[in-house]
Amino acid sequence: MKSYDTIDVFRGIGAATILLVIIGISIHYYYVEEDRLQQEELQAKEEPVKPGRLIIIMPNEVHVNQEVPMNIAVVDLNGSVVTRADLVEISLLTQGKSMVGIKRTNRIAWSSKINLQLNNGRGEFWFKATDIETVSIIVRQLSGDTPLKETRIMFIILRERAQ
Repeated sequence: MKSYDTIDVFRGIGAATILLVIIGISIHYYYVEEDRLQQEELQAKEEPVKPGRLIIIMPNEVHVNQEVPMNIAVVDLNGSVVTRADLVEISLLTQGKSMVGIKRTNRIAWSSKINLQLNNGRGEFWFKATDIETVSIIVRQLSGDTPLKETRIMFIILRERAQ
């Protein structure tokens, strides 16, 4: 029988220990990474689709007897316009002194409620008030791919501008 030197035994045990540690870390990393990927997949499935939001873009001031163009857009969480073709309803909460309209060939068709088809996530409508009042404009989705959060703005009509 061959006699082993103590140093050779410690070298062998050290080499085997290093090898086992490397294999153990590799196996641990594999399972931890696998669990992390599975958690991400579950979260992606559980998170609801974050819908876009309708916004109204209007001028800073609106005066009596002024025909004002206003825009609607669908934006994502970052505020970027989303390309969509939704049908939206624009309605007013007012004392009856204001109107919204859609521009037709040479004129604007005025009403207290209109439907507007968005083009590439955008649409334009017109607003006009015949007297000073507080107005709320509400835009809500009638149809589209995914639900959109409605939007509403409130503002006060100012006196006519002096010419």
